[in-house]
Amino acid sequence: MRTLKALALAVTGATLCVMNAGAVTRVPSGDGQFWDIQDTSPWSQDSGGIATGGRANPFNGFGYLKLQVRRADNGLLVSNQHLRGFGLHHDDTGRFDSITPVLVEGILTSRGITTATDSPYLRYFDSFTNTTTEDRTVRVAWGGAVGAVDDGGRVTVAITSSGDRQIDTADSFVIVMQNAKGAANPADGPSGHGPSAHVLGTRRGPFTSVGDMYGDPFDGLWPGFDTSHIGYVFTLRLRPGQTSALVTFVVKGLSEVYDPRGGYPIPFKDALVTGEPVYAGPGAKVPAAGSEITRVTATAKQLVAAPDLRGLTAFQRSQIVNWPTNTPAPPAFTVFEKSVTELQDAMTRNLVTSEDITIEYLARLSRYDRHGPTFRSVLSINPRALADARARDAERASGRVRSPFHGVPIVFKDNIDAIELPTTGGSLALVDHRPRLDSRVAAGMKQGGAVVLGKANLDEFPFGDFGISSVGGTVGNAYDPSLSTAGSSGGSATAVA
Repeated sequence: MRTLKALALAVTGATLCVMNAGAVTRVPSGDGQFWDIQDTSPWSQDSGGIATGGRANPFNGFGYLKLQVRRADNGLLVSNQHLRGFGLHHDDTGRFDSITPVLVEGILTSRGITTATDSPYLRYFDSFTNTTTEDRTVRVAWGGAVGAVDDGGRVTVAITSSGDRQIDTADSFVIVMQNAKGAANPADGPSGHGPSAHVLGTRRGPFTSVGDMYGDPFDGLWPGFDTSHIGYVFTLRLRPGQTSALVTFVVKGLSEVYDPRGGYPIPFKDALVTGEPVYAGPGAKVPAAGSEITRVTATAKQLVAAPDLRGLTAFQRSQIVNWPTNTPAPPAFTVFEKSVTELQDAMTRNLVTSEDITIEYLARLSRYDRHGPTFRSVLSINPRALADARARDAERASGRVRSPFHGVPIVFKDNIDAIELPTTGGSLALVDHRPRLDSRVAAGMKQGGAVVLGKANLDEFPFGDFGISSVGGTVGNAYDPSLSTAGSSGGSATAVA
């Protein structure tokens, strides 16, 4: 008999993600500018790419992923697949979490982005899991467009970690700039748009080539159509069930030609791009030629010497393949068929964190609820689920454990009010209904430290015997697709199973 099954409890009962209001989510950066991340904002690609990186325009859509997947016999399954739809959500502390990992040909990809207000760099943590029963070769292209191609000068490599200007697979970082005035030595500047560093890792093997991100980075070598479109290609060989992760960093600098407080200066005129007036107000300042390139290079070298892995769990660190982390793999653990008691015991013994548990549940929802069997058991996912899990982990680390549910993800049936998500009752008529208060049961569970993962599908209003709603469709039976889940709590039942 299953007691206190995790994920969907007795109290709980098409994924809808809460979207942001802007085209991107803008967060401050240590250079006085900002990162503008393509997340779940309306009209955004939800790719995790950086739209511009500030008014110095060091990027024009950089940091997104493309995927190629091959079978063990080298048969091609997919190539040049642009990944998006990660459900990236900003937690208000500078971190972006993927709540809807992307599944392509059996490879489950999840992204995490970390920024800081006192830092000119951000970190990507990208994990790739082989959910199939066969070996897979996965090639990942990470990159995009740096600067912008205009009459101000084409993007060029200023210097690499090898000390030259040729990108090769031995390089741990690459510095690029926009050669606005045609300097013989680009490292001397000035850089028209802000320079940037791409920090790739120090462990030999995963970084295998450099491709044309504008076209097909797996078949077209860089430079291709345009030197600004760089794709760093990593090759991963994944056994069934194996997860490997890549940690990369992006460092950005200011323009060495114009004050970034002005307009975006196009088209080219007198070694500037000048369509809008350049800032000429009080305190107008343009960094000296080469100074921002030097600063960006110094930060890249610091990251190579000591990669910033703060905030990653032991499980996540053990998955990293492009940096030597010296982190042994924790004991194998899965949430499958675990009760709340078993999950709590594992967290108490430091075998796993609430964040790790929540990550696995989100992965299982992507694999089984939205793809594969497509159970449709969960209507909506709390975009703050991972942030809340980290908060419960911090409490546990300080000695506070609120109840046996502390750190355990739960799903409420969608006729139970929880202020994190709409309460639809399964009806499109209430799809935008946001409760003002938690229900008594939700308030009690949250007070006990439970992590609200989402809302479960149900019969509409909830009235019926087959688990059918206009919001989520028909709930699938986890054991026999020819049978219904019965009762209005079909989503809760399938989530438990």
